[in-house]
Amino acid sequence: MTDYTADILSGGTASSSDAQPNHEAGYGCDNNESTYCYLYPYASPNWWKYDLGVSVTKKVCKLRIKSSFVGDGNYGVKDWILYGSNDNSNYTQITSGTQANNDNWQEYVFANTVSYRYYKLTFPGGSWGGARTIFYELEMMEEIVYAPGTPSTPSGDTPVLVGTSHSYSTAATDPGGYNIYYTFDWGDGSGYESTGWYASGHTGSLSHAFATPGTKYVRVYATNSEGVSSGWSDSLTVVVVTAGRSTFRLVGIC
Repeated sequence: MTDYTADILSGGTASSSDAQPNHEAGYGCDNNESTYCYLYPYASPNWWKYDLGVSVTKKVCKLRIKSSFVGDGNYGVKDWILYGSNDNSNYTQITSGTQANNDNWQEYVFANTVSYRYYKLTFPGGSWGGARTIFYELEMMEEIVYAPGTPSTPSGDTPVLVGTSHSYSTAATDPGGYNIYYTFDWGDGSGYESTGWYASGHTGSLSHAFATPGTKYVRVYATNSEGVSSGWSDSLTVVVVTAGRSTFRLVGIC
């Protein structure tokens, strides 16, 4: 099950096409269901926009709308299109939908891979009641991206000879199903090394040749495609020996 943040429409600035006095854009995101935003006359089409603010971007993937029931002269939201922009000039369509004719909260979940500063809703079909557009509240949310699970303890050969390459493997599962890559710490001061991308739960491997003898502790963490990382795995103890040393039996090494 996917989890979402609280409403992100806070701390920014709302604006709109022609709105009736005392029913301007801000009334559509004031967390007060007794007030409403009322767009009229029809502005080819009516629109509502939110600026999150300088240097603030969000990756919105859930929209909630509470509009009015069409009856007794009301004009509830019907068709809508959601756009995103980072320059308030070039807008990219994210998704679209049709609001049912009632005054209940309705929500829409969709894919969005880009973080935007500006979000804009247009109402190309006017409303259920005609060219006017009335809604009580809008809410937008981001998906909560959780870290991948801690990878399994790396598996691979030990003991090994200095300068001989050996493969080490691990696996982790991402709760959101995102692709992941693995970053190994070889424990020998050579720095970290990362794999390519793998599907969640698939085993990833890297080969490494230890340059110096001694006991090394190989560990690994996972990072998903949203940039969220797990903690470190438990370490695999790898004993590295020089050729001719007889203290260890090196299985598979001639």
